[in-house]
Amino acid sequence: MPLECVVSTDELYYLITVEGEMTSGCCNVVLDITHGQIPSIDRPVIMDMSGVEYIDSRGIGIIVSLFTHIKKTGYQFLLVSVRPNVLKIIKMTALQTILSLHPTIDSALAEINGNRP
Repeated sequence: MPLECVVSTDELYYLITVEGEMTSGCCNVVLDITHGQIPSIDRPVIMDMSGVEYIDSRGIGIIVSLFTHIKKTGYQFLLVSVRPNVLKIIKMTALQTILSLHPTIDSALAEINGNRP
């Protein structure tokens, strides 16, 4: 399945919805769309992974790149609805120790709201 990425804006957060396979052949689209539609990070970013069927090392690299970029701005980067097979890869790389993983968008929003001044 080709990779699709959509960015939505809410006054409290950005939502990146990804569907398909995050593999080396096509996952740069996530960076291209994200950087094109979010020129400057001014609120937390939630990435909905519920539609990601498979991820390889390049897909993991994209997540790390987004995490690093967003963290430098002082805002949060949260992953939601990660499928078990994708979560297994994330755990193999120990990224669950630095990424904020949530079962739902509501759970991620509760963390965001808990961290607001």
